[in-house]
Amino acid sequence: MCGINGIMGSPSPSKLKKMLQIISHRGPDESIFFNDNICSLGSNRLKIKGTSANKIKFNIFNRQVVIIFNGEIYNYKSLFEHYSKHSCYHFKTDLELELLALMYIIEGESFINKIDGMFSIAIYEAKKLILYRDRLGIKPLYYTTNNQSLIFSSEIKSI
Repeated sequence: MCGINGIMGSPSPSKLKKMLQIISHRGPDESIFFNDNICSLGSNRLKIKGTSANKIKFNIFNRQVVIIFNGEIYNYKSLFEHYSKHSCYHFKTDLELELLALMYIIEGESFINKIDGMFSIAIYEAKKLILYRDRLGIKPLYYTTNNQSLIFSSEIKSI
């Protein structure tokens, strides 16, 4: 289990860290976060597989994408193999995050239609935030707006 949080519009690293603390039980192994003058994103991770996830910002084909993720991509292996062979991109990690970022850059917002799994995903690029949740809503993603900000989390209590 992992947890994601974010604030778009009036970012606050201190508020984000407090939100991450509130849901620390969802990912006690690692907390990662990103902040700029528009958006704050964070994730708590429970290490089940793969390398460290302390990387959420990827530079792929000269585009910078920040991505946080909670869940599991069931068809990860076949997608990874496909994009390894057909994208001219060399993966630096075995993280689902890097695959999702690459798919987003290549496919655009429709990349989500190729994913089979249970997930909540937040992608931030070029001052734009996009939130995705699996079709059945297995992985929670709560959000609200407040004074021209969008605040979201894997658990409502951190909002």
